[in-house]
Amino acid sequence: MLRGPGTFAGYFRDDAATERARTTDGWLRTGDLASRDDDGYYCVLDRIDDLHISGGENVSPSEVEDVLRRHAAVDRVAVVDVPDERWGQVGVAYVVKRAGVVTDAEDLIAHCRLHMAAFKVPARFVFVDEVPMGSSSKVSRHSLKEAAR
Repeated sequence: MLRGPGTFAGYFRDDAATERARTTDGWLRTGDLASRDDDGYYCVLDRIDDLHISGGENVSPSEVEDVLRRHAAVDRVAVVDVPDERWGQVGVAYVVKRAGVVTDAEDLIAHCRLHMAAFKVPARFVFVDEVPMGSSSKVSRHSLKEAAR
């Protein structure tokens, strides 16, 4: 949450969204998940709306993506959630392979299990030529969620 004189005027033609974003005492809910280090520096980790809950545990797609990007065969990756009868939600990883490097889902699962808790490991891996990008040069998670479902 942020507060200041030039922080936020409101959403264009969307009073309801503006009211949801503001608190009664002038704070703005940014929707970002952040941490602060011992020196007082903040790091934005993810969007709260992008988190999913798998088996009662919060999963940050950007954390999973960071782990997958460390694999030699992964050029780009985006993780989205899909509904799951057993776990509530599970992750689906859309992976663009690096040219000339071979990998498969089993290899990426093993890599993930070495670097994060088992509940964070995506349930499915989809290999694609590119991940869709929005107008702000960010991954279009909405498009990927539709494709995953």
